[in-house]
Amino acid sequence: MDPHVSLCAPQMFLYLSFPVGLFWVSNQAEYFQHHVVQRRREIFPPDNPERVSDPWVTPVTPA
Repeated sequence: MDPHVSLCAPQMFLYLSFPVGLFWVSNQAEYFQHHVVQRRREIFPPDNPERVSDPWVTPVTPA
């Protein structure tokens, strides 16, 4: 058996799994939601701190 052929399968697995893994991680909203909401509130502070600008996002309490 040709040694080049035996290396093709792991190489193709790496080539296919890396972009799929990056796509999966980038679509996990809970990983980035806190940072995005915090940054948006820094740029656009709410007029009233009791009011949340986005009704779909739960208020972030400071840690």
